[in-house]
Amino acid sequence: MYDYPLSSRFDKTDAVLVFDKVFVPWERVFVYRNVSLTADQWFKTPAHYYGNHQAQVRFCSKAQFLIGLATRIAEVNGVDKMPNVQSTLGELASYVTLGNGLVIASEAECIEDKRGFVYPNPVYIHANMWLQATYYTKMINYVRELAGAGVIALPSSYKDYGNPEIARDVNRFIQSPGTPSVERTKLFKLCWDIIGSEFAGRHQQYELFYAGSRFVTTSIRMYKAFDFEAAKTLVAQCLATYDLPKAAVM
Repeated sequence: MYDYPLSSRFDKTDAVLVFDKVFVPWERVFVYRNVSLTADQWFKTPAHYYGNHQAQVRFCSKAQFLIGLATRIAEVNGVDKMPNVQSTLGELASYVTLGNGLVIASEAECIEDKRGFVYPNPVYIHANMWLQATYYTKMINYVRELAGAGVIALPSSYKDYGNPEIARDVNRFIQSPGTPSVERTKLFKLCWDIIGSEFAGRHQQYELFYAGSRFVTTSIRMYKAFDFEAAKTLVAQCLATYDLPKAAVM
């Protein structure tokens, strides 16, 4: 776990459990060979919004973890006081705050429909779905830039610390002021596991396509949910406040 602190734990698709010869009582079956009803139970009920709301809460926690990791790396590298690094951390903080804010907004401006269902506001749900697909890669790249070669110049295995001869050199050369070699290596191996390992690549692809293609799925859902008429009304109200001067009318 020391070398791969994240990918050494089971992720969503790391294991598949197959149930063979399972008896399911008919009273427990909700849909059977009905494609339209299968789609309707997802899109004509709040199920779609509930599912994506919890996914965005998950993403906000993940983004919070990323900015915590980025900040700690900057501190260990001794660059956290540099204006350009603070600017990068500030941008990361903005993405985290946007995600959190949209989750809160979706709850604060929740919808109650005529059936009595109460669910997170779709406008904020869809905006956040687009956000997580768009900015996750950018956040990962910022962490990668802050880490630099620190994620490359690392002991190949925790076992190096168990060899006195190797450990002597590792403790001398792989360390930072105020951060012993073991702790520095531990931090940067964690960093590598979220930005550069197979696990990291899979997560980057996962966030990019979690809700489908941004240009085919996510943006179209936002297009359908957004109140464009209210926005056009503002334009119409402005246009109504002025016209050609009477002297200019022929």
